[in-house]
Amino acid sequence: MLEAFFLIALIAVCSAAMVVISKEIVHSALFLALLFTMIAAFYILLGAEFLAIIQVLVYIGGVITMILFTIMLTKSKAKSSIVNNTLILQIFVFSVFMALIITALSASKVTFSAGTVPVYSLEEIGKVMLTTYVLPFELISLVLLVAMVAAIFIARPQKEVG
Repeated sequence: MLEAFFLIALIAVCSAAMVVISKEIVHSALFLALLFTMIAAFYILLGAEFLAIIQVLVYIGGVITMILFTIMLTKSKAKSSIVNNTLILQIFVFSVFMALIITALSASKVTFSAGTVPVYSLEEIGKVMLTTYVLPFELISLVLLVAMVAAIFIARPQKEVG
């Protein structure tokens, strides 16, 4: 289990770095999808399958797809504006920032204790969503439907008048 955590953490950190470093914006979006997948894997390791499913559906299925469609529809050929002349400054700022975080964490006297967490199954969450919270659930689906129709209306080609 610990080996799986470190492997997932290594992949997550490397993909997060590649999101920032990559010069192609499409590659950055794909590395972001990999990062979101690794976050879902963390949720699975924690035993939170529902959060993992939501992570995949919302972030990978929705957000990444929207980002890729936006990139493809804008037809931008511009590369990211990473200037290699400032690499030393970037490393310095990162080092100072990490030193501040480590200093703050080592100086804090906060202790964490493991408490009991209630365990909910997907079936219980589904029953609550479709019984107790059925009205907000349906209102959100209606709002998403209106947003989708509005996006289609905005994205359609405009007809020339005259």
